[in-house]
Amino acid sequence: MSVANLDAGSLASFAAAAVRLGLGQLADVAELLAAVADANAAALAAQYGDDVPTITKTEIASAALEIIAERADDRGWPPLVYNCVTNDGQLYLADDVAETVRGLERMVDSQREADERRMARAEADAVAYDDVPQLRTMSRDALARAMSDAGADRVIVAKFRVDESDSQSDYYGHRTAREVVIGFGRGKRESFAQLRKAAAAFKPTADYGPGLGRWYVKPVTSTDYTDDRGERVYAGTVSGWHRDLVAGPLPTRAAAEAHAAANPLQPLRMAHGPVVPLEWHIREDSIEHRENYSMGGGNYLGDSRYGGWTVSSSTYVPESAEVFSTAAFGGKPKR
Repeated sequence: MSVANLDAGSLASFAAAAVRLGLGQLADVAELLAAVADANAAALAAQYGDDVPTITKTEIASAALEIIAERADDRGWPPLVYNCVTNDGQLYLADDVAETVRGLERMVDSQREADERRMARAEADAVAYDDVPQLRTMSRDALARAMSDAGADRVIVAKFRVDESDSQSDYYGHRTAREVVIGFGRGKRESFAQLRKAAAAFKPTADYGPGLGRWYVKPVTSTDYTDDRGERVYAGTVSGWHRDLVAGPLPTRAAAEAHAAANPLQPLRMAHGPVVPLEWHIREDSIEHRENYSMGGGNYLGDSRYGGWTVSSSTYVPESAEVFSTAAFGGKPKR
């Protein structure tokens, strides 16, 4: 634990955020934070012998008003109560004030995180239309006729999902912001080969095409070893001296292997231990998901079922849908 200086700007920024969120009146919040400033100064003096200038509630309130009036973004702040405690555990803030400030910190952080999630979701909604603008819409009857003409059994759909998970409430879920028919499939069973072929033609999902994936490559120790200080390091640990060589995601194994070949590794000569051999570790995070279990996402292509583009197919024909392509993939058409 170490004590950091809580300056007037940081305290004013927190006060402005709390007032904007309706968590208290400015005068009351400024008075609380003036007590925090005094406690922080006392902790700094006890810990380091520093002499920190006094910060008054008037200074905090005045600076916070400027932030609010200018509609400026807050600049952030260190933890407040944490920085009123010295290394020996001595708290220089009254217990009741500390509990009130902790509550404010929790509420401000929670609201800020919620605002950030809302902004991220709004941005994600726009991303859904970045690469391909609004397309023509076909009704269920028109889609069914097109499927029949193509001798197809399944509709292949690309969906853009917005992650609406909230770890604080232990909720994990998503919302579909866009759904586009990108082709038809033949055969009653799911075929990832068909999904990949359809995905390849649709720009937002082109990197899900045949032979493509998510490959990662990193330099790791190839044996366990113990250094002269008795610290144990296990095989497979990323070399701290080669982190700039970690690469990924790369589209193919060949690309990962080419990266490794272009960067030959020499044994690591430790200052406090043996010479340690290094090797390249190459792995794939599959984009082919088979989540055929309760609460799973079924079969789909994509990085996650909670956010971004996924590609899947179904025998269910939607009531209406945007249509990019009615090309059919698979075997011979039905007769």
